[in-house]
Amino acid sequence: MIDYLRDIRLRPVWRPMPAEIKQAFAQTDLPVKGQSPWQTYNEVHSLVLPYSLGNDHPHFWGYVPGAGSSIGALAEFITGTMNTMSWGGHQSSIYMERQVLSWFKTLMGFPNDDTCSGILVSGTSVATIIALAVARKRFHNRNMKIYYSMDTHSCLIRAAELLNIEKHNLIAVPVNQQHQIDLKALKDAIDPCSCGFIVGTAGTTGTGAIDDLQGLADLCGSRSQELWLHIDGALGAVACCSSRLKPLFAGLERADSLAFDLHKWLSVPYECGCILIRDGHLHKSTFVHHIGSYLTLMDGGLTPITGELFFSDYGLELSRNMKSLKVWMTLKTYGFKQLGHIMEQNVDQAMHFANLIKQHPNDLDTISKPCFTIFMIYLLAHFQASDRQHRYSFEVVNNEYVDKNGNLINDRIPRLKNFFKRRINSYTYTIDVVKAQQLHIPQQLGQQYQDNTNNNGQYQYDNNYYPGR
Repeated sequence: MIDYLRDIRLRPVWRPMPAEIKQAFAQTDLPVKGQSPWQTYNEVHSLVLPYSLGNDHPHFWGYVPGAGSSIGALAEFITGTMNTMSWGGHQSSIYMERQVLSWFKTLMGFPNDDTCSGILVSGTSVATIIALAVARKRFHNRNMKIYYSMDTHSCLIRAAELLNIEKHNLIAVPVNQQHQIDLKALKDAIDPCSCGFIVGTAGTTGTGAIDDLQGLADLCGSRSQELWLHIDGALGAVACCSSRLKPLFAGLERADSLAFDLHKWLSVPYECGCILIRDGHLHKSTFVHHIGSYLTLMDGGLTPITGELFFSDYGLELSRNMKSLKVWMTLKTYGFKQLGHIMEQNVDQAMHFANLIKQHPNDLDTISKPCFTIFMIYLLAHFQASDRQHRYSFEVVNNEYVDKNGNLINDRIPRLKNFFKRRINSYTYTIDVVKAQQLHIPQQLGQQYQDNTNNNGQYQYDNNYYPGR
């Protein structure tokens, strides 16, 4: 794996998995007899390593996953070797997780005491389930509606469905020109006779927009007994590492619950997220369970299952791996200051690229000024095509890039025609690479559109490539 990291720039960012590799997986029989570890590793080397998502590569621009880190990989090796189960009790992983949560409470401006609780989870999807469950517990026997913007992550809908919250209680609110939740529309939508779970986003996945968190906090504070403020900070909350970027998230510290990922901008290896709940007692009462006889704590002496904290009382799982070590080692090794500096550098790179775009007014524009946002949105000014035409040209050019050097240029935003997005959220990027690989893509998309438009202005599709669309 040392060679894997050393040579990463020599490999394509991503490559499609050949049919014979897929077939090798599909046709492998049940391994009744074992084989040597070297044989097993050789299979991993040929079948697995070449066909990853590519997010560890410095030329990966398409999606939001972080790049991970070597110190995080070492932590995963240690965790796997220890093979501890972090449900609770008298063991190092519990105290380490409590310390990590304490650091995040301080970072996010939450009370750093026992009145506020938290837990490390797989990611914001699970964190959202926990937050919704705790809010519902608070509004027991009362109708709770969920209010969210059109750009809120889909995990919210899944969480609501899992908790059997009926669809008519899910209220989608329009966004304003900055792609933030429209506060006036939200106020008009709120049912004065019901309780409300209000969702704000600290960096949307689609555009990187940060909702007016202070305005949301003021709104919820005006009816604190009926409205619960939840912040989805999956993408951006960890930018509080930077004293320069933190003001963009003013109001985040007033939330009733805050969910955020550590495996994105913080570069902790997958998977790891966090949920902080302001009312720790309510959090615990939502998930505390009846202990089976096999888990009954014994009096007298120290045992592995005695202890002052049991994270199984704060979430869905009893069997939990040790997520805290990779977070702890990442933070101890790099420090919040250096991590914040990397985030500032990414934002500066995005701003610099936005300025470069202004030098190509006939081809490019930005959807909005990128202040925090790690996503760059470009307009193909001369490429005003239908969504189907844009999708076709986009995929043709994208496939060409993949075929040539494995560099993906996706992805598009279906709601915003003629735009595509870039994200800059990794310590591996340099601005020279951004300029070299990104500025000429829109021109190629425009050329693809023109090449496929006949003299009558009709768009010609290659059905061999694009069947049935």
